[in-house]
Amino acid sequence: MTMRRPILLLFLTMTIALFTGCASHSPEISYYSLVDHDGLGARDGDQTDNSGLSVAIGPLTLPDNLKRPQLVTRSVPGKLHIHDTAHWGGRLENEIGSVLVRNLSYLLGTDRTGLFTDNLNLDPRYQVIIIIDRFDGIYD
Repeated sequence: MTMRRPILLLFLTMTIALFTGCASHSPEISYYSLVDHDGLGARDGDQTDNSGLSVAIGPLTLPDNLKRPQLVTRSVPGKLHIHDTAHWGGRLENEIGSVLVRNLSYLLGTDRTGLFTDNLNLDPRYQVIIIIDRFDGIYD
């Protein structure tokens, strides 16, 4: 009977430690997205397309180290830091492509822009192929 008491005490201590560990709070994840250029917004008046200009953006290629949900920054040359609590709101390739389509559409004055991967209902006059080998920024 005296042997059962230490085993019971050890079991209770381990159970409390286990539940305390499970109750710990995980850090909150923040989600980020790319936004249009600050100076770009809605155009005044109707956005008409009298030029016949049409542009398809893509395919868009990123390096493998950026094909992840977490933000990746470079602290010194050759050293990458993966931020576990900072994630992209969507796939980075899609974020970049969408922003480029909106910005080009605004800057060129045409609504006939789209991603090359989209089921475009236009025959693009121009195609912009994008290869990104580095995507740096400052993370605060």
